[in-house]
Amino acid sequence: MHVQYTSKAEFIQGLKQHPRTLKAMAKCFGTSTSRLLQFIHDGVHLGRLQTTRSYVVWGLHGERVYATHVRYMAGMPAWVTADGTPVICWRCSNPMMNHLPMESSAPLAMVTPPPPPTPVVTPPPPPVEVVTPPPPPPPVEVVIPPPPVVIVTPPPAVIVTPPPAVVVTPPPMVIMREHRRWIGIKVGVLSWNEFFGSNETMATAGLDVDIWSFNSTSHVGLYFDTAGEFENHSPYAWYGGGLEFRQEFSNPSKSTTPYIGLGVGYYTGHVDDAVSENFNKLGGKAFIGLQFRGGPFLELQYNQLGKQNGRDLSRFGVSIGYRF
Repeated sequence: MHVQYTSKAEFIQGLKQHPRTLKAMAKCFGTSTSRLLQFIHDGVHLGRLQTTRSYVVWGLHGERVYATHVRYMAGMPAWVTADGTPVICWRCSNPMMNHLPMESSAPLAMVTPPPPPTPVVTPPPPPVEVVTPPPPPPPVEVVIPPPPVVIVTPPPAVIVTPPPAVVVTPPPMVIMREHRRWIGIKVGVLSWNEFFGSNETMATAGLDVDIWSFNSTSHVGLYFDTAGEFENHSPYAWYGGGLEFRQEFSNPSKSTTPYIGLGVGYYTGHVDDAVSENFNKLGGKAFIGLQFRGGPFLELQYNQLGKQNGRDLSRFGVSIGYRF
């Protein structure tokens, strides 16, 4: 999910409003949607990861549940159990285990009481003849003087006053929302072979804006590209825009993410040849690129514009840019 909730009630309400996401999450846990919602209500709260290490994060591709390893830093928010075990990643709502933790309850073993002790019958003792001893002599009284009384004065009591208690207030829990990058700006160069064999390189620029995302890796957006408009005597120049689709091939949290894409749009421009000619036509583009974590990207693009005034305007270009 692209929304990070700051309370359990908001999280549960968000899952109910996105039944497709809730069903996919329940499939990763191997349980039903109602059991998953009940477990989140009773057994998890918003906490933080206790250690910095590589965690297993589960996802769903079609009908196949798969696992990937992502390194998270200690202190990152996560939905955890009472003992701190992470269950759901707070940033993307992907499960961090493939089952719900259950409480084990073993049946008590039947305890058989020991048999009562066998009574022991002791025979009566034989009769004993009682012999009366002679009376003892009278006791001799010995007078022992009492010991002297020593009065010990205790030392004065020392009262130790403990230092005042220091109350340490923990810093407030600050939750940073994940920044979604949906605007890309790029500049680059486009090669051009002149009619007499010389080469020129024309500057290019472009802008794309994502307007819809199927998931975290598939995006549909609008684009605007131009070439040759920054030179005074370029062999040809054009600008155009339209609709594009971009597909990424890895988790956006990784250091690099490869991607491909296609675009279709309307282009207008002119060719400065022996005879100058303006043109307006449908065109398109295909591109591959590498997105770096933090925003920068590198892109190779092929612009398909067809022929005009006897020349093929379709060319390869390379660009660098930044996604906000």
